[in-house]
Amino acid sequence: MNHKLKIKPAYLAAKAMGEKLFEVRRNDRDFKVGDTVAYSQPFSNMYDKQYVYEITYVSDFMQAPGYIVFGERQVGNMVLALRRGRK
Repeated sequence: MNHKLKIKPAYLAAKAMGEKLFEVRRNDRDFKVGDTVAYSQPFSNMYDKQYVYEITYVSDFMQAPGYIVFGERQVGNMVLALRRGRK
C-alpha cells in the first residue's frame, strides 16, 4: 500500500540527511512492513517534491494507545510538478 503524508520541514530535512529513519504516527492507516510512504512538506518551495521510503519494521511497543513506530529506508525522491502561482 502507498501512503502520502505531510511532514514538518525539520523532520524532513533529518530524513533527507539519513539521520531520522523512523516515524511515530497514529496507526489510522494500518501501516505494514513493505508499504511505501511518500513525504512532502505543506507549503514548501515552488516544487512539489516527495521523499519516498519503504517501511521495514513496525512496532507499538511503549507507544500511546493507537500509535506505532516504524522503521524505514529511503527508496527514492521525485519532483512531481511545478506549483501554480509560485515564483
